[in-house]
Amino acid sequence: MLKGLWILEDTGPLLYTLIVDKRFFEVNEDLISGFFAALDTFAKSIGSEEVAKLDLKDVTFSFIRSAHVIIVVAADKDQDVTQTLLGVRHAFSEVVPNIKKSPFNPLVASDLDELKEKLNPRVKNIVASASGLLHRKVSGVEGDMIPRLERSLTEIRGLRDQLVNRFGVVAIDVLRHANGKKTVAEIAKELKVEQNKVEDVLASAHKLGVLDFKLRGS
Repeated sequence: MLKGLWILEDTGPLLYTLIVDKRFFEVNEDLISGFFAALDTFAKSIGSEEVAKLDLKDVTFSFIRSAHVIIVVAADKDQDVTQTLLGVRHAFSEVVPNIKKSPFNPLVASDLDELKEKLNPRVKNIVASASGLLHRKVSGVEGDMIPRLERSLTEIRGLRDQLVNRFGVVAIDVLRHANGKKTVAEIAKELKVEQNKVEDVLASAHKLGVLDFKLRGS
């Protein structure tokens, strides 16, 4: 289970926080403080594309650099959060234009408010997907998962072929319907394909980093 997520400047100031497990924060204040005290030393030793990890008690803090910021996720030790980190990094780079290409200027208070407003729904969708919400049964209630392909089928030709090899040509049809407007159940019904198979295709595409989800009503 994810515990929390942070984005901070590599010089220290905190830009964004998302508390996922409130109980964890309440009982592990010293643990979290200790991690951030050590983060500066660890972060300087990793490359921009490398995911680093630090185990503290029964929790793993994973982090990745992105230009002038560091993205951190705390989760159970057995949970792989690589795609979560990459997804949040991508979302951040879209919210703060050209972050990868130009120096990062410190944000003033009004900038931080705007950053949180724009980033919050994206990060929450990424965390919801990482928490395994896709695989619960979709029953038409609020909160059903809605998949959205992040890039065109042409742009992901190699990854698309991997999915076709695994699931057959139905994978192409599923991805074409993943337009951010239909739920998993609606896609399955429209294609007349078993919902479990649609879920498997979408879950695999998500793991490959080409598809994300949102919750109905978000």
